[in-house]
Amino acid sequence: MFKRILVPLDGSELAGRALPVAAQIARASGGSILLFGVVSTPVEYGPPYVFPANGSGWGTEQVDLKKMSEYLQQTASSSILAGVPVETQTMVDAVAPAILTAEQTFQADLVVMSSHGYAGVKRWVLGSVAQKIARHSPVPVLVLRADGAVLTADHPQRVLVPLDGSALAEAAIEPAMQLATAFSGADPSTLHLLRVINLPLSTGKFRAMSAAFERDIQAQEEQAARAYLEALENRLHQTMPAQVQITSSTVVDNDVAAAIIYAGKPGSETSGKSYDALAMATHGRSGFRRWALGSITERVLGATHLPLLIVRPKAVQEQHEPVEAGIKGSDVPWVGLL
Repeated sequence: MFKRILVPLDGSELAGRALPVAAQIARASGGSILLFGVVSTPVEYGPPYVFPANGSGWGTEQVDLKKMSEYLQQTASSSILAGVPVETQTMVDAVAPAILTAEQTFQADLVVMSSHGYAGVKRWVLGSVAQKIARHSPVPVLVLRADGAVLTADHPQRVLVPLDGSALAEAAIEPAMQLATAFSGADPSTLHLLRVINLPLSTGKFRAMSAAFERDIQAQEEQAARAYLEALENRLHQTMPAQVQITSSTVVDNDVAAAIIYAGKPGSETSGKSYDALAMATHGRSGFRRWALGSITERVLGATHLPLLIVRPKAVQEQHEPVEAGIKGSDVPWVGLL
């Protein structure tokens, strides 16, 4: 379970939307929360700022640190976090590196933070910081969209988990189960496993294939995908808690990110019901650090309105697989982030 939860805050109302979600997870797991505030350096992407020895340049940062500390202390004592052990910490640094450092010092096993998506940067926690943390965080990151839904415990949650058939992609299942369990009530929550089949049959070596042969290839891939999901469900049923049930489906689409985003929208045909959250791994079949045209996970992060739980597989943390020169186009993994 998620026991130590890091919540980066910048004093904005949007950043504060992460608080009730983090509190619910902490209460369900008996965990604790670190409220973390960063006073950003004058050069955000440079080295940590060193204040002049004569004290010039310190005044503003010192005042900002004091204000941030007071804000965090006030937030820690709010009714939203009642009954949850809470710590606070502030730092002057570039924001994303500071948050990653705080993960290690706090020994966090989950980060909960807000993001606006691709448009309208107003404060640090709303912009590219969420994407940077999602790319490099060794622990799962739950990103809440400004224009999206917030997880609540007033109904059983439905969490969509896109898969590509690899063990790396399956790394998102266990954290997704923990998230669903934290918000389950009298009725069980649901993990829906979505196997997205990417068949680029209209290009490359498949260009000359007949339509009938293409249909045969697709049918074989769909059969294999269903067999994979059935075997995975059987395996998960042995360990899945009673508060969570499992469903699954397949979809064929050459644009995998678009298929996932569409599946997460209310009224999609994936399973006939809407979802409350998405959970994805940052790497898929080959463990590449970057997808050719931008990562699938990052595209989903920028476009979905659902809370997105991003998980970096431990195998990827321990050893990054280099891009090999001779890779075939059909071998390019679709689940990926830096």
